[in-house]
Amino acid sequence: GRDRDASGARPGNSGEAGWHIRSPGPVNLCYNAKGENMDELIGKALGKYHIIELLGEGGMARVYKAVQLELARYVAIKVITPQPQAHASDEDTLSFAERFEQEAIAVAGFNHPHIVPVHDFGRAHDLHYMVMALIEGHTLKEELKKRRAENRLFSLAEIVHIFEALAGAVD
Repeated sequence: GRDRDASGARPGNSGEAGWHIRSPGPVNLCYNAKGENMDELIGKALGKYHIIELLGEGGMARVYKAVQLELARYVAIKVITPQPQAHASDEDTLSFAERFEQEAIAVAGFNHPHIVPVHDFGRAHDLHYMVMALIEGHTLKEELKKRRAENRLFSLAEIVHIFEALAGAVD
């Protein structure tokens, strides 16, 4: 069976109990001074996807866990973080969005077991997003942090496995 979300509900039809989808309107992708999540996308719809939780973020984008109700599946959605207007002109924002779209098109062209498949790309409520397969589990970054705390190194076989996967993905 499919996974359940934090409320115990399964993804399904939009009328199914447990799923209440609201349009985000103007979106605030940030944390307050106390570090509390002030992310207004969580619990709302972005296109045909219902945002469930924030998975991670970088300098230019955030990645969310979402559900695609039509296909009853969980997905990962990478959303461009809105750039402050004081630092970006309309031309900069446009070229940034164009680069994001080019990234989506390029990655969607790959078919490799070590590259996350791209399912969709879109724009809703002035936000650009890329929809990818949701890969459950921990990241290499998390594994490195855990091993560092345990003072435990990777074995030679583990290192070879990691580098073969990386080399195969970029080959």
